[in-house]
Amino acid sequence: PELIYRAVALAERPDVQARLRAQYSWVFVDEYQDTDPAQVALLRAIAGDARNLVAVGDPDQSIYAFRGAEVRGILDFPDAFRDRRGRKAGTVALRVTRRFGRTLLAASRSVATALPTKGAIDADLFQAFRNPAPSTGEFGDGRVEVRTFDTARAETEHIADLLRRAHLEDGVPWSQMAVLVRSGRALIPGLRRSLTAAGVPV
Repeated sequence: PELIYRAVALAERPDVQARLRAQYSWVFVDEYQDTDPAQVALLRAIAGDARNLVAVGDPDQSIYAFRGAEVRGILDFPDAFRDRRGRKAGTVALRVTRRFGRTLLAASRSVATALPTKGAIDADLFQAFRNPAPSTGEFGDGRVEVRTFDTARAETEHIADLLRRAHLEDGVPWSQMAVLVRSGRALIPGLRRSLTAAGVPV
């Protein structure tokens, strides 16, 4: 954070700001939904005068709230960064997803409907973003299974068994497997023990 604060203070100096704006004709920001107020202040200092600015992001994937990121930032981006005529910034919704097939898309959308939707983005455009068409990829429609367990140990042992079976019975290379966890510090130690005990490389 300190590095960003110092960068903002520097970029807001008239001489530095003029030099930056003369040097960069376009500014691109990826994962805008994860920006915090200090990062937005830096962006405003560099490109806040209706310059050529492109921000890409997904409000349904904001994961840095603990760091001060506010998902409303991307939802309000069109209003916060207006063009030279004072109009809201243009918005484009990608209408096809190539991340996964139809089954995984349906599962992810059922979760996303509970996420906040208010902001300066046009409602119809937002609905187009929320309901993209699935692209058919090499893995087909995908598969979703939800399982519950009485204990954390039972869960990790089951995961280890699933991975081991996928490798031994289905021939899936270890390098093509991954386990995603919400908290590395809390969950990885027990998961590592179960995987190692089952002969799954970690």
